[in-house]
Formats: sequence, C-alpha cells, structure tokens
Amino acid sequence: RRAIRETEFSPAEVHEFRGLFKDHTDLGSGMFELWVFEAMISTVLPLGDRNMHTLAVLWREALSAYEDLGDGTINTDQGYDGGREDIDFPEFLWLMKQILATNFGNVNEKTQREEKARTQPKSVKVVATATIGMARAAGGQPKAEDSGSSASSAA
Repeated sequence: RRAIRETEFSPAEVHEFRGLFKDHTDLGSGMFELWVFEAMISTVLPLGDRNMHTLAVLWREALSAYEDLGDGTINTDQGYDGGREDIDFPEFLWLMKQILATNFGNVNEKTQREEKARTQPKSVKVVATATIGMARAAGGQPKAEDSGSSASSAA
C-alpha cells in the first residue's frame, strides 16, 4: 500500500501494472527478474548502451526502494547491497514510476502518441498493453520453468 500511495498511480494503473507483473514473474517466487524486464521493455523502448546503463542503475535503486531493514524500518537511501537481484511488486511500481518520471526512452512521448490514437486516460496502460502484446508475439510469456535457468544472468 505504501508503494501505491507514494507512486501516486491510480487504482486502474496499479491493476494494469499488477497484471503485467504477474504475466512476467515466476509463479512461485512472485519476483521480477532483470533479464525478463529488459526483454519486456525492449519491445517498446530502445535499450542501447546508455539506456541499458540507466536501467541497471534504476534497477539497483528499485531493489532498495522498500527494503525492510529487519528492525521495523524501511531503507530509503537507495544504497542496496543485499545480494538479491529480483524485484517484488512494490519495487516494480517504484521502477515504473521512475521510468515515467525520468522519461526513460521517451516513454512519455510514446504514451501520448498512443493515447491520441486510443483516446484513453494518460497512463502506462498503453505501454503495458503494447509490451505484453509484443512480448507474446516475440516468443510468449516467461513461465516458472523458464526463469530457473536464467536467474543467475540477471546481474
């Protein structure tokens, strides 16, 4: 709930993001792997060297966005070094908020162009829908059996 409140996404946007998250996560762990995120986002946004670097930085920051320090407090200093490489749903929301806030890969312009064509409220629903469609066309959704062998390649 804290991530939803802090990212200020509407309930409809959170619902769309939750569907996107569930479609691309390991069913057992509920965690999103970097390589899966890269594959998903690259179908909509350019991932050249500069954007790959920026995405890696944002990913590392997402890992600590809502990290429980074990003493009832939450780490918010973005200095994560806990060894975990996959993000959970609150961190995924944080990452998507940063992608929009930084206009990563000109996502805002792409979203606006799609909105004009579809006349729907401004949200990442357009990006999420396009991403899901393109990912499916490019080989389907990652399933639980796909993620086990590639989990170590997320770094």
